[in-house]
Amino acid sequence: MIRVFTSPALREALSELERQQLVNDFKAYVGGDFRPNFGRDVAYDHANTPRKVLFHQVRHLHLFDPGKPWEREAPPFRKTSDHHLVYCTGQLDEHCYLLMAILSPEAHQKARNSAIMERLGLMAEQFRARY
Repeated sequence: MIRVFTSPALREALSELERQQLVNDFKAYVGGDFRPNFGRDVAYDHANTPRKVLFHQVRHLHLFDPGKPWEREAPPFRKTSDHHLVYCTGQLDEHCYLLMAILSPEAHQKARNSAIMERLGLMAEQFRARY
């Protein structure tokens, strides 16, 4: 069974309705259903990525930007934006997910900010120790 948790920061940033819609869409996405607002899904693995982020396999999912529409028929890997949903899976239970943050706007710039990424790495570490 897929279980999706949200961080306090994400709960604070979104209304309850927005949060629930995001959780429902994410559950459907990881369950294999196409979601038009979700694009490329990759791990943070750049040269300057903090060790905890790498070790705890923190990932980001590109979110649709209405100001820069995707090609309709493009494969998900080609659908990129500067808006990212940051998440990780459980270490012991790969069906548990933590939606940690939405980096937006300028997600790529924020992903190069070591303070932001260290906090995300710590959040993933704590979640993965439990799940």
